[in-house]
Amino acid sequence: MKGKIIGFRRNHSRVYNKYCILAIKEKEIGKLIGKKVFWITKGGRKIKGKILRTHGKDLLLARFTKGLPGDAIGSEIDVH
Repeated sequence: MKGKIIGFRRNHSRVYNKYCILAIKEKEIGKLIGKKVFWITKGGRKIKGKILRTHGKDLLLARFTKGLPGDAIGSEIDVH
């Protein structure tokens, strides 16, 4: 299943690039909590993450093992 990185978790003064807000075209996104997600770098390396909770009605919040770069916003992820 594919998804898209919408942005990072943030507050007024800081951006948390380990936490990403994801958009996935699935009707029941509550079933995806706890699933693994992977973001693939341009060099082919995979960065692993996990879906933590929902973010509003149709978005998800995921935590990755390493912080993602800014050019990850708008790119695709794989959900397993």
